[in-house]
This record gives sequence, C-alpha cells and structure tokens, in this order.
Amino acid sequence: MPLKDYQQKILDLLKEKELALSELYKELSEKFYRYEEFWNNLSEEKLYRL
Repeated sequence: MPLKDYQQKILDLLKEKELALSELYKELSEKFYRYEEFWNNLSEEKLYRL
C-alpha cells in the first residue's frame, strides 16, 4: 500500500532531523575530545537507523 503524500512528507522530515542530529553529534565529538567516542557512537547510530 503506497504512502499518502502527507505521510511521505512526515517521513522525509524525520529523516532530515536524524541527519541533522548526526551532524551535530559529529561536531560535538570534534569539540569535546574527552567524549569523542561517545559522540561518534551517537552520530553513527543515527546514520545506521536511517
């Protein structure tokens, strides 16, 4: 069953949000070296879930 236009729009927006969060976490990993592994793991998790 195909998605309706508004349903696809919602999914696209959620994907955008996940990508933006991944980028944010990547930046945080570069700024907070002490927690680099933590932030990188969160970033990768967001990408993996897409």
